[in-house]
Amino acid sequence: MKEANQKRIIRIINFLIIASLIGSNIYFYNQSNSFFKETRILGNMLAMEKEKHNGIAVGKRVPEQEIKMLDGRVRSLIPSRDEQLIIVFFKTDCVPCMKELEDIQKLVKEKQISPRISLIAITAEKAETVKNFTLKHDITIPVAANANKIVDAFAINQYPFTYVINGQGFVELREAGYDRASAIANQIKNLLKSGKIE
Repeated sequence: MKEANQKRIIRIINFLIIASLIGSNIYFYNQSNSFFKETRILGNMLAMEKEKHNGIAVGKRVPEQEIKMLDGRVRSLIPSRDEQLIIVFFKTDCVPCMKELEDIQKLVKEKQISPRISLIAITAEKAETVKNFTLKHDITIPVAANANKIVDAFAINQYPFTYVINGQGFVELREAGYDRASAIANQIKNLLKSGKIE
């Protein structure tokens, strides 16, 4: 009888130990999930905050600077009053940049945007590298190279970075990076429909 009681007590103790271990694992699992969830949220918030300070914000005026294109023409970054300007900042080794340029160039070729909307691409890379890139990828839009001062003035630290600038020189739209789901080409079409650009 005494031995049976001892065995029962041992079983109860073992059960309590196992239950305690399971409870501890569940607690720490929930805690770790909560920690990682909070970490992801914080990371997303920091990324959004960083993106806010990357480039010129919507509604702000762009710098009054002129830029020389590869073909020798010089143009202002402030469009004339009856013009809008799309600027794509890019790098030649950036695959998403190529996608961005292809999407926007397609709009121009298919005449889906007004002829009053001009398009230029800007990079800080050397002219020879950029010329080879435009020939290889059949880039027909005006391109400017060696544009370090312009890149710095726009505080570009992510590529591609695309702007739509209205006839008063204010940013109507900007997009950092490339996302097929919210491609800049689609956003430009929406702006056209809204009448913000013509």
